[in-house]
Amino acid sequence: MGHKVIYLESESQFYYLEPITRIFKPTTPEKLGNLLRAYLMRCAEELQDSVHKLNQFLEFRSDKITRAVIHRSKSILAADHTFFGVDSKYQRQKGPEIHERLARIFVEQALERQPGEILTVSNAYRFFCEFLKQKGMSPVKRSLFKSMLAPLVREAFDLGLRNDVFDQDTQHQTQGWKNLRALSNSLGN
Repeated sequence: MGHKVIYLESESQFYYLEPITRIFKPTTPEKLGNLLRAYLMRCAEELQDSVHKLNQFLEFRSDKITRAVIHRSKSILAADHTFFGVDSKYQRQKGPEIHERLARIFVEQALERQPGEILTVSNAYRFFCEFLKQKGMSPVKRSLFKSMLAPLVREAFDLGLRNDVFDQDTQHQTQGWKNLRALSNSLGN
């Protein structure tokens, strides 16, 4: 009937594919039970009058049977953590991988190698929060940001996160990248 539903085991959560946006949204076992009951009604309506339909109306649509079907569907519809992974073609409305996808875009569009420049983790985090705000997203924790961005910068620019960069603002050594800068025009500044 065109519905796609998965059960993400790591979160113990059902998701359905919203057909217009093509984004997976969370749903409840109760809603899935109601969908099952509607399918059974549609099936009963399409059966010939000579077929006995009482079980479809009463027994098969009961709470007990519906709960059992939903419980069994967890193993049939099971998806692991890679289903919504960063490299997956499937997207959901909310999830930690969304920020990592945006971090990849941030690295590609908002950062560039520039000899002599220094980008501290603090400044990169501030720029990334502005970037997220433009996308209508809430900020991530700084510790998560650093763990996401460091490998992406290494992959894109072959620059490792250093602990010895000098921050002009605080006049102290801090973490950051040498020969890297944020492009202010890509952030709408």
